[in-house]
Amino acid sequence: MDNLRIGVIYWERTGSSNTYFGHHISKSLSPSKYRDRTPFYADVISKEEIAFHKTTQEEFDVELQYAIDAGIDYFAYTWNSDEKENRMDFPQGTCEQIKNQLDEEDNCRRKLHTKSALKNKIKLCAILLCGNSFSDNDIEKLIHETKQDYYEKIDSRPLIYLYGGYRTDFIERLKKSAEKNNSPEPYIAFIDNGAISENNDYSMANAVSGYSYAEKNLTSYSEFCKSLIEKNEDRKKFGLDIIPLFSLGWNAYPRVYNTVPWYQTYDTSKFSPVPTDQELKDNAIAFGKWYNENMKHIKNQHVIVFAWNEFEEGAWLCPTYTNDLNLNFSRIKTFAQITNIWKSND
Repeated sequence: MDNLRIGVIYWERTGSSNTYFGHHISKSLSPSKYRDRTPFYADVISKEEIAFHKTTQEEFDVELQYAIDAGIDYFAYTWNSDEKENRMDFPQGTCEQIKNQLDEEDNCRRKLHTKSALKNKIKLCAILLCGNSFSDNDIEKLIHETKQDYYEKIDSRPLIYLYGGYRTDFIERLKKSAEKNNSPEPYIAFIDNGAISENNDYSMANAVSGYSYAEKNLTSYSEFCKSLIEKNEDRKKFGLDIIPLFSLGWNAYPRVYNTVPWYQTYDTSKFSPVPTDQELKDNAIAFGKWYNENMKHIKNQHVIVFAWNEFEEGAWLCPTYTNDLNLNFSRIKTFAQITNIWKSND
């Protein structure tokens, strides 16, 4: 896996506990049985209650340094509109929670990233959420961002993932804005979770990729990863370069017991067992073997990983707590070993 670039998905929907998302996330992760999913920056109020506070630059720089030390090359942030009228609906949210969300934290972490002294040691790129509304001004601001040295690029072209399938409307808007602003044409990787081409022509995109993955009745993490590799193999059908997905799993039990308004029903038969550190390492090595055997389909030399902070959905690399409230670096240390193996081409 020579010259490999490792991107990790960062879910940019957080916030302190008086914001819309922060309220629900803290509620889902409060039970003590989920302390190993509770990020190190959370406040543990009691055995059965956690809370979040507004993130400072200093605190986020610590998070970035953890990722750098683990061999992560860039965060792929879920990208939200900066215009309040284009934000997603907030079902069942109180007026105070919604106001606090919009005023405080939406897009906060990627913006802290752009201000960090570490921004050129770990870069960033966009996962454009195509199901949401974006103004022309939003698109222009993104294109301006892609010019920056800290923005991840492939062959000098800024990498943009499209969540929602092969969305030619968004591809056209991005290319037109880049041309208008004298910017390099974006390198478009669409995530195959939505729209497809009616005539099987995917030539407006440069690559195909994934975000998360789940499949029914997989009884072990090894079975999950075998199925995940088969899904990457299936992406060859698009006739494009592949940015293969590696995943730490899918297990959203915290949201089963404390439902969130934006996604209330889960098929638990799709939940995969949370991997041990050894299972994670063993299956990452198997993934690396598939990568090396299929490099002609991965000329971009990128991998995307689910995820840094999907704690409720069972996929995280960010350090968390132990049951006795020490910091748990076990998983991220294992991932550092994995990135070293992948990049050393072993």
